[in-house]
Amino acid sequence: MNRKPQIKMQPRLAVPLILLALSAGLSQGQPPPTENFYLTARQFDRTMPGGEVVPMWGFAQYESDFTTLIREPNIPGPMLTVPHRNSTLVIHLKNELTVPISLVIPGLPAAMDPNFFTDDQGRRRVRSFTYETHPGQTRQYTWDNLRAGAFMYHSGTHPQVQVQMGLYGGLQVYRNPTNVYMGAGMPNIFGLYFSEIDPSLHNAVADGDYGPGKSMTSTIEFEPKYFLINGQAYYAGMPPIYAGAGGEGLLLRFFNAGLESHFPILQRLYMNVFAEDGNLYPPQPFVAQPPYPKYQYSLLLAAGQTKDAWIEDVPAGLYTIYDRALNLTNNANSPGGMRVQLQVGPGTPNIAPVISSVTATPDIIPPAACTTQLSVVALDPDDSPETPLVYCWMAQGGVGSFDDPTITDPIYTFPGSLAPGTFTFTVHVSDGADTTTGAVDVTIPGPPAPPAPELIIDNRDAGASSAGTWPVSGGANPWGTDSVYSDTRDDTFTFQGARNGENNVYMRWTPFGSRYNAVPVEIFDGATSLGGFTVDQTANAGTWVLLPGGPYTFTGTARVVITVDHGASRSTNADAVRFTPTDAGGPVYVDHIEIVGPTTVGDMDAQVNYDIRVVNGDGSSSITDPQIWDVVDTGASIDAAGALTVPDVTADLPATITAEYTAGGCTYTDTLDITITDGYTATEVIIDNLDAGATPTGTWPVSGGSNPYATNSVYSKTNGDTFSFRTDLAGAPYAVYMRWTGWPSRRTSVPVDISTGGSPVGAVTVNQRQNPSMWNLLGIYTLGPNTEVTVTSLDSGGSTNADAVKFTPVSMLTEIIVDNGDPGASATGTWGVSGGANPVGSDSLWSKTVGATYNYHIDATGTFDVYASWTSWPSRFNAVPYEINDGVSPEGTFPMNQQLDGGSWNLVAPGVVFGNSVDITIHSTTAAFSTNADAIRLVPAP
Repeated sequence: MNRKPQIKMQPRLAVPLILLALSAGLSQGQPPPTENFYLTARQFDRTMPGGEVVPMWGFAQYESDFTTLIREPNIPGPMLTVPHRNSTLVIHLKNELTVPISLVIPGLPAAMDPNFFTDDQGRRRVRSFTYETHPGQTRQYTWDNLRAGAFMYHSGTHPQVQVQMGLYGGLQVYRNPTNVYMGAGMPNIFGLYFSEIDPSLHNAVADGDYGPGKSMTSTIEFEPKYFLINGQAYYAGMPPIYAGAGGEGLLLRFFNAGLESHFPILQRLYMNVFAEDGNLYPPQPFVAQPPYPKYQYSLLLAAGQTKDAWIEDVPAGLYTIYDRALNLTNNANSPGGMRVQLQVGPGTPNIAPVISSVTATPDIIPPAACTTQLSVVALDPDDSPETPLVYCWMAQGGVGSFDDPTITDPIYTFPGSLAPGTFTFTVHVSDGADTTTGAVDVTIPGPPAPPAPELIIDNRDAGASSAGTWPVSGGANPWGTDSVYSDTRDDTFTFQGARNGENNVYMRWTPFGSRYNAVPVEIFDGATSLGGFTVDQTANAGTWVLLPGGPYTFTGTARVVITVDHGASRSTNADAVRFTPTDAGGPVYVDHIEIVGPTTVGDMDAQVNYDIRVVNGDGSSSITDPQIWDVVDTGASIDAAGALTVPDVTADLPATITAEYTAGGCTYTDTLDITITDGYTATEVIIDNLDAGATPTGTWPVSGGSNPYATNSVYSKTNGDTFSFRTDLAGAPYAVYMRWTGWPSRRTSVPVDISTGGSPVGAVTVNQRQNPSMWNLLGIYTLGPNTEVTVTSLDSGGSTNADAVKFTPVSMLTEIIVDNGDPGASATGTWGVSGGANPVGSDSLWSKTVGATYNYHIDATGTFDVYASWTSWPSRFNAVPYEINDGVSPEGTFPMNQQLDGGSWNLVAPGVVFGNSVDITIHSTTAAFSTNADAIRLVPAP
């Protein structure tokens, strides 16, 4: 193909642009002005026609404070205009990229300071033509010997790569504020930047994968797929660009920011090409003879070159400029590439639409594929009601369908199951003259990644190493075989293992009297420190202690380094570390729903509540309400909140509950088969701290307390941490019991809250230093669905334990025992601990204070025989009043002879009927004798 430009030589050209009249200079003695520009280099994305998103580097423009944004980063960078050639040009460059950059302007002299490096063959080579601006830096670049013309500024560091990435823009220097080169008058000026894009190069550079030994080694492998004019590849229907009114002169400034030569051709008009790289064609300017322009309709534009062309008296009309080398495709699809239309005619320059946001809701679609709600927010700065904005949505690959691609917020329906990947939606917003393009990605995730396994490194494992002397410690309860210690300053012990992703990090040490209370610990990701702190090894020995500052993100190798920071009087222990992933790392989208609630409901239950559990693709879940509930094949009904009302039945009746939940463009359903029974009988329920109904907030490590229920118990020392035990019960009276394990630091007043159906029914405090590893009665309550018992931790002054909770229907109880000190027991006056033998529990109490009382409040319904226990002592009174009240109604006062039958159960009153609760009060009535309070026992009467 013949690519030679078509040229006609014209010896004379009488146009206002190049009149020979000399222009006025600066007044003698007047200092030259300084033009300052403030540019910031940063990364952004550019969406190509067809939806491919390419990472770019570009210049944003700011006011002098670098806080007031004038122009977002784009390609090309902003056109910088210096209105007088005798000015000084200063560009303040701020680097927000991750690599060094610099600025040069070919054709303009400046102080240069090249940056050299030695390659892998020992050769000294140039990396940058001038001094560099490193990441995070701001530096100045100055030019004080300007001449009129058009130039291209660009990065002088690895220019073959950084200019390709987008670090370029135009500079035009005027001879003076009223003309461009020599003659009088200011023409219409329009810049045309030619460039090309190879997405593989851009992705490799943005990912740090460009250079020797990497996926792309150099621009020798450069294969462009997109060809741009002014940063835009042509697409069908692209509106023309306004280029002035008809009958006026037009100055076209051509810039080639690509790696290849291009051949712009202007259809239907000839151009007077009179300058390149800011140099007028000979003869020299400012002499009394005209220059000799090249009169032609196309030109050769080499890489990095600029050329100026003048068109005089341009008639109104539509004119096409394109690359004669036929770079007219977008990723091999036509039409596209280097093509643009100039609209010359009456009017004012158009301002392109501005897009402020493009969104997709949801932006993560389940693999089953449903719908997404798209939305674009745009405005027309010209605000012309005669030309409303026109929208055109396109989907990558063209699968699926829009309900209306011409509106701002269409719904897109996917065709069905899709392969995992990223789905790009592009929207073109046009005001009839200019088009602005935006894009948004929707992710179709693959199968959830399995949870990463937990990693524990013991002091004897392959990943453990030490510097100095670390003998075996005699500390109890080590992880694995033993632990080690050191008392030599600056000795270190390192735990190292392969680890990726976000992890919580735990550490163990064993107890010993010499342990140090401020042991330095530092965590590393490879060689990079993620943080350092100290741990107190005088506390929490023999347990996994969560290290502060996390969770930590690792990218290959995790290291925990312990350093000895004391003399021989103290010791530092190294036992084991543990890395626990914070999540499965899967996609966050709804995978399915599950109906949560009992599968057997008695017709005696007035109402039973159901919820749904939303299970996400990453395995996480949450309880919520669906939009639709229903129950089929029965006379039962369920309301919008999930409350099920059942009919009275004489035989078991099957029913099916259905739920429908819509989220993220998809509708999910679930069914639950239940049985409605006649006279449903409540059963006993026990929830351990490891069961599904147990939910902690905060940090609850495993306790070293002995004899837990089932596997273990947990504890907390953090104020406000909670541990909840949740279950669905049958709407009947239950005795609620709690277990905890013993430890010297246990608190004596741990808050416990009891609720059912979301409403509180009881609040008690328990002394966890008493009665460990046994069931302790909290009280008797009527409980139904969504029953919770919540333990709350206080501050680090003591520990709070959570082990297990038991709900026993009162109908199953053979007796109810309330000991002194149990929830529901309270005193007035002075009561000391008695030395009497054989108390119920750990002790009993006594008083000689007249008027002192000891009260037992018990929630119970039914008929009971009431028993009391006391301990023997020579001073006991022989007529101690026991007052029994059913709620506020007195049942009677019964005197008991405490000089007899100590340490055994004694009948106080038979067949007492309790409506909801009972208060049994012991009165101290004499100072001459002692009154004892030990325990009360209720036995259901036949």
